[in-house]
Amino acid sequence: MDRYFIKVLLPLKTPWVPWYYASEPLSIGTFVKVMLSGRKYTGVVCQTGEPQGVDCSKIRSIISIERLYPPVSEEELKLWNFISTYYLCAPGEVYKAAYPALKAEENRAAQVERLRQRLVKLQEEIQERLSKKENNKRLSDSVTSRLLDKQIELQDAITSLCQELPVPAAKAPVQKPILIQGSERLQSCIEAIAKQLQDGRQVLVMSPEKAFCCKMEASLREAFADKLHCVYSDAGTSARGKASLSLRRGESCIILGARSSIFLPFTNLGLVIIDEEQDPLYKQNEPSPRYHGRDCAIMLASIHSASVLLGSSFASLESISNCIQGKYSLQQLPGKEGEYTLIDIVAERSKNGMIGPLSRKLLAQIKTCQGRVLLIRGYERAEELQQQVSALGLDVEIYTLAELKRQDCKGVELIALLSADAFTDEEDFRADEKAIGLCHQLLGLTPRLTVQARVAQRWSLDRNHDQLLQERQIFGFPPFTRLVHTVERQTGKVINKAFLVKDKTLNIKKKELLSQLREGYYLDVDPA
Repeated sequence: MDRYFIKVLLPLKTPWVPWYYASEPLSIGTFVKVMLSGRKYTGVVCQTGEPQGVDCSKIRSIISIERLYPPVSEEELKLWNFISTYYLCAPGEVYKAAYPALKAEENRAAQVERLRQRLVKLQEEIQERLSKKENNKRLSDSVTSRLLDKQIELQDAITSLCQELPVPAAKAPVQKPILIQGSERLQSCIEAIAKQLQDGRQVLVMSPEKAFCCKMEASLREAFADKLHCVYSDAGTSARGKASLSLRRGESCIILGARSSIFLPFTNLGLVIIDEEQDPLYKQNEPSPRYHGRDCAIMLASIHSASVLLGSSFASLESISNCIQGKYSLQQLPGKEGEYTLIDIVAERSKNGMIGPLSRKLLAQIKTCQGRVLLIRGYERAEELQQQVSALGLDVEIYTLAELKRQDCKGVELIALLSADAFTDEEDFRADEKAIGLCHQLLGLTPRLTVQARVAQRWSLDRNHDQLLQERQIFGFPPFTRLVHTVERQTGKVINKAFLVKDKTLNIKKKELLSQLREGYYLDVDPA
């Protein structure tokens, strides 16, 4: 029996990828079932050829070829390899994140098998009717005709589900990513999407979390209706499976999702839109792979030669730095001119300017409001705060920051952060950037924003990107360096921070850190 050796990527944390053999040549990307350490796994062929430095007599055979599973594309494997290499994680961890439990693929395979069984029964029924027809002249020809039509319909459905990946369209030269800064950027994104759909291409629209996805969905559904697939957290396996099938067929469509949507099988990707690109929720923390959705989406676009739009009300310093270096283009849109008030809690307490968690200045603002007033609590407990505002006779709504993101802000006149310091970490060198970014984000929701903070300087909108970048450069912080954390797995405590110089030795230094890693610890790579 001939042996065709293959490396099979398994959904495991192992840094090595095992070799197997098959009795026939297999293409890279094919799914196979194998045995490892007494357990069966479904893996992906990631390499073919003769093994080097391996005793071939000890290489085991695969169990079976999963022919009903659609193959993994070359572009998907390239993205997996980037994530594994850049974020210092096992290739199998990336595969597991991309195809969690293989539920969509299993459902699809089961659907094909059911259709095939129905087709066999239908063919038997047709043959039986045709045989009877010779002896029964009253049998209607229309019955047989309808059965034959059904047979063709089932065969077409099976062919549609089992078809190979389409040949990608020719890729035109792509312009550098465009950073669109400003609160009024939705129309620019819709126009860019419409152009791609007109050209028959696929579009990925990413938002940092479900709340933003829901708001984006309302706008995109109105404009593009049947072309839109939503695959964020609550969409379910069925929605993800339908989106995957549409992408594999090469259909022109829009995918709206959070960071994990980068793992979908795009075949004709023309545009990637990353909204609120500065949002820290794009960073995956647990479990591994601990990738950054924004940076991986940009790599995905590069692999497909697709265009990139990054949207933000206050862009990340990483993206602004890329604009300064000429890697990105900057498009500044006019934003809403909101009224911003910063209240120093420490100063107000010293002059009896606070009534519980509310400053007298904020109370005066609330009394002048005709529209909705939203109070965003940080350290305050909901019940106690509700009692305090009730005692003051205030007509306000109280939310957490997470709850605010899910709210329809129609008719809102004032939003107030009561304890803004709760939304940043004092030990995080990005705290100032995150604070200013949050303020700009909220100013996109309301004409008036008031922030109460103990560290008032951190929340000052007088500081711009240039000033923040100068501070980072003085201390050697990103984006002028690359940061790699060493984290204790059990406690999540950061025990070391390595600021690596951005030069040709960067990858070598990262690998050195990985080789020195002790058991019970892992490395977490900061955004690119």
